[in-house]
Amino acid sequence: MGQSLDSEPHWQQPLGASVPEILVGGQQLATSWPETSQRPLSLACNSKAGRSVVAMSQFDIYAAQLPGDGSEHSLAFAEAPPCAPIEGQSLLDVTLNCGGPGGQCMALVLHQDVSGERLSACNITAVAGSLWMQGSSSPFLTASRMNVADSHPEDATGSSMQEEATSIALAEQCQDGSGSCAFVGTNARRVVEVRMGTSDGGQGEPDWFPTRLLQRGQMTEQDGPAGSHRMGISLIDGLHLGILRPDQRWLDVLNSKSGEFVGRWQLPRDKRWVAVCSAQANLYLLTAGRDPQVWQFPLPEMLQPAAKSEIGVASTAAQTEHKLSRTKQRMNNQQAFLIAN
Repeated sequence: MGQSLDSEPHWQQPLGASVPEILVGGQQLATSWPETSQRPLSLACNSKAGRSVVAMSQFDIYAAQLPGDGSEHSLAFAEAPPCAPIEGQSLLDVTLNCGGPGGQCMALVLHQDVSGERLSACNITAVAGSLWMQGSSSPFLTASRMNVADSHPEDATGSSMQEEATSIALAEQCQDGSGSCAFVGTNARRVVEVRMGTSDGGQGEPDWFPTRLLQRGQMTEQDGPAGSHRMGISLIDGLHLGILRPDQRWLDVLNSKSGEFVGRWQLPRDKRWVAVCSAQANLYLLTAGRDPQVWQFPLPEMLQPAAKSEIGVASTAAQTEHKLSRTKQRMNNQQAFLIAN
């Protein structure tokens, strides 16, 4: 079990972590962006999203389709539809929530307004995603407030700076199997599990509150405002959580259930990596610079079994959903025929 916020986390950097394994097999995807795009700082994808991938700059969201087997190794991002809840806001990170017909997804955008950090849902496609969101009962459709600063006194960071969420990855489920949870990275370089609840006896806006500390960090007055030492957070599969540390060019992997350290991989040092996501047994990493590119790496061998198992489950679920959709359509057609006759 992971540690609650009012106890010391048992995670410690293992002795072997100082000599990380090398992440190999990288291949650059020819990545194109809209002419008006700003430099992206975040990337989101997952196996349940199929080939959907989303990137985000400080003010805009972009969507694309990852290359399939045998297709060209290219990635063409286009601007996502306008999203009123985040207009004019400073965007911090993005994660995907998938589950609509055919694996449709919505983007959950972590952004900052005058009262703190919020999480808001946005379409990533102009038609299909909009229809799914309109008819969805997802708890994420209502903007929610992020409260990582509401941790217990025993877990204080030792700084007068307010701790804020700077990155996020939606969890498949909470540790007890119920509710909605996510993992967030903070400007204190901590990784915290948060759970969605409600305030004011269920009448107020949804509220995310800390439940577990997976990794402790340090924050000083010299670290600057939120996001100045941003970590990339990505759920690799139902078990593993990837943590990208751009300043050190390595990827840490934790067991998201226990908080235990799994491994560390050194990224190629000739590039500055700013974001990571995982889908279809691959890692996708985004570079910084004037012409940011996405690179595809095969998952390290020790992480592949869980990822491949998850892909199989997702594929079976998609096939079942497709069959149900076709059956429903046939029943509607038969009913329409009977009415007409």
